[in-house]
Amino acid sequence: MHLATLHLLLLPLATLISIFIADTSFANPDPGGKNKKVAGSWSPPEFDETLANNITVMEGEPAALPCVVTKLRGRSVSWIRQRDLHVISANELTFTSDDRFKVNIDNNTSSYTLEVAAALRNDSGVYECQVNTRPKLSRPVALNVQVPAARIPGPSELFIRSGSTLVLSCTALLHPDAISKVDWLHNQTKLSIAGPRGGVSVHTERAGQLLSSKLSVVKVVTRDAGNYTCQPDTVNPASATVFIVDEEFPAAMHHDSGAKTQGPTDGITHLAVNLNLALLASTNHNSAFCYNWVLYSLL
Repeated sequence: MHLATLHLLLLPLATLISIFIADTSFANPDPGGKNKKVAGSWSPPEFDETLANNITVMEGEPAALPCVVTKLRGRSVSWIRQRDLHVISANELTFTSDDRFKVNIDNNTSSYTLEVAAALRNDSGVYECQVNTRPKLSRPVALNVQVPAARIPGPSELFIRSGSTLVLSCTALLHPDAISKVDWLHNQTKLSIAGPRGGVSVHTERAGQLLSSKLSVVKVVTRDAGNYTCQPDTVNPASATVFIVDEEFPAAMHHDSGAKTQGPTDGITHLAVNLNLALLASTNHNSAFCYNWVLYSLL
């Protein structure tokens, strides 16, 4: 056989042999068997799913987002903010100019905790603890930053009959370090039980972080109308507007005094006015205020 022809026949065979040898070497890189791995023993990194994945703190408090991942085998762990895909950290390195963020790593427990000092409301969102595998492995953790705010239950406008007692309640969820203090303001002037306007009382109590306060003003008159504000310590205030009703048929309860075609709600309007007048004449002022609120919500 011609030498050139023999060469052409042997070349593909040599190629196949070299591929087989390379493949065998790759499958068993340790022919001595000292570091031989059992087939199927490899498993991907695993997250500890028993850890909290929804963290809620108040604004100004520190936040800690937990992440424990095992079987890393040298892979890196990153924290990524989901809303803008900003990489906050990779292992112990941080990639943000905001020094409130840092990663606390415990190699003994394979823990990578993202810590936020003095969390702000715009820190709220989802953060991913991510391992650089293909495809990527990640575990989302949601951070909810609540802004402390006071609240006065009920409508923002109250109609109180002259001579009755005004009672306003206020609740607030406080920062743990906040003091149990509430200032009540009337038209931006602080109310005091020892002030020139007698008949004012304030009762405030706290259970954990929940603060509640009640303001009472007896025998209200026209000058007691206006804006009332509840201002707890380190908390956004809440306000309500009080109208003092002196008339038998108060104009504040009127809707549109102009002529108009009778509509399907006119009957309800007249019924509401009649009930309002009856309730205002009642000696049970608390019931009157409650029904007054419900009726105005229906109109």
